[in-house]
Formats: sequence, structure tokens, C-alpha cells
Amino acid sequence: MSIVDLDVPFALILTVGATTNAYSNLGVLAVVTWQVLFVSIPMVYLAIRLQVIMLSTYMSGLEL
Repeated sequence: MSIVDLDVPFALILTVGATTNAYSNLGVLAVVTWQVLFVSIPMVYLAIRLQVIMLSTYMSGLEL
């Protein structure tokens, strides 16, 4: 067994847990104060777009 065998499942569980926590907090916040959706939806969209751009830049750098 190597450290990679233990690190990958831990990172996956941590990511799923953090994402679930963030979405549940956003859901409760959206129910209580629906105006927050005017800010949070564009921010989520921009974060996803930024991740796609950064990943494509990183992948194109690997091909050199």
C-alpha cells in the first residue's frame, strides 16, 4: 500500500463533503433570503468558467 492509495479516497470524500456542505448552506440561505441568488448564481457560474479556463491552460502547458 502506498500513500496514494489512502490519499485519493480521502481527497474524494473531503471534496464531496465540502461541496455538499456549500450547496446545503446556499440552499438554506436562498430559502431564508432569496435575494442572495442574484449574487450567488453568477459567482458559481464564474467559478466554473474560471476552473475550465485554468484547466485548459494547464493541460496545454503539459503538451510542450
